[in-house]
Amino acid sequence: MIIWVPFDNIGLKQINSLAKSLIVAPEAVRLDAMDLMNGLANGNMRMFEWDGGLFVVHRDGKRLVIDAMDASIWQRRTLADELKRLAADWACDTVQTTVFDRRLADAIVGIGGKVESYDVVLEVEKS
Repeated sequence: MIIWVPFDNIGLKQINSLAKSLIVAPEAVRLDAMDLMNGLANGNMRMFEWDGGLFVVHRDGKRLVIDAMDASIWQRRTLADELKRLAADWACDTVQTTVFDRRLADAIVGIGGKVESYDVVLEVEKS
């Protein structure tokens, strides 16, 4: 069962988990920590905890978007039904997230997710 964490109840444990989650993303596309905290403070984003993990989401049209998550892959498998319930409660028809780990992407596909797009990056050597 997921539990909403109001902004005023966010403590050091949650801050550390959020930082851990943000660092996973490449710097060029990483969500800014201040934007995340402002989103939580103004209610545009919500933080939830469950079974030792946490995630932050916001609604974008009919999509429930996962902005940050700190959990093991096994925890994420058990979270799918909770996310679907939350999406339905918020009148969303889709749960969306960006993934930077192939194993996690495979795990999400394994529980019914589908790949919607690919980002391909070609680095250029500086001369």
